[in-house]
Amino acid sequence: MYAIQNIETGEFLFGTDFGYGPGSCQQRTSLEQMLTFDSLRYAKVDFIHRQCGNDYRIVRLKLPEVERIIGFDTLDGYDCDVWEETPDK
Repeated sequence: MYAIQNIETGEFLFGTDFGYGPGSCQQRTSLEQMLTFDSLRYAKVDFIHRQCGNDYRIVRLKLPEVERIIGFDTLDGYDCDVWEETPDK
């Protein structure tokens, strides 16, 4: 798994604002969310498309560990109106 990271801040790319015109995109970065890619090729293509520049790099990630499985809220699935996890009983 791969991601795009800002070299200076260590934050990961999670979006790009293309509204600044050609050649002047504004990258959106965070330590809490990121775009991930299943192959190096897709990461490279996205890096170029988003015009990341020399202050960004592609990094290889370890696969995430599942901390907890979130059960369904209702018989039909998940309820989008429930924002927080229920405490363990």
